[in-house]
Amino acid sequence: MKCNQPKQAKAPWTYAGPKKPKSMTERGYRTYMARTETITVNGLDIGLQTPSLEWYLDNEYDCKDSSGVLKNKDYIDSMIKNCVTAPAELMQKGIRFFDEKDDFDTPIKLIREIDRFLKRPANYRKSKGQSPT
Repeated sequence: MKCNQPKQAKAPWTYAGPKKPKSMTERGYRTYMARTETITVNGLDIGLQTPSLEWYLDNEYDCKDSSGVLKNKDYIDSMIKNCVTAPAELMQKGIRFFDEKDDFDTPIKLIREIDRFLKRPANYRKSKGQSPT
């Protein structure tokens, strides 16, 4: 028995960026399809890359406690370890990299920059082939 639900209207835009095939692993996505950017935070040059949306949502869910509150330490640590590509020491150590240097300012600025980088609007265009406005 079919439900009598109204058909949803087609979106007026299409996604112009690369699509992740269902069979592609997270590692494959990051190797071939991820966006990259180099930023400077407090004099430290840091390379960033995007994880897949699926990984990002799973990470956010995993970093919440039983009442749904985000555990900042775990969230920031996993975001640094999975979104930073350079320097290698920062990528491997995560939050401990800044803890060893007794630096509070840089990781807070870095997580803001990572969030800005990840949540920047994707490249959408009108379905008629027009450029985004």
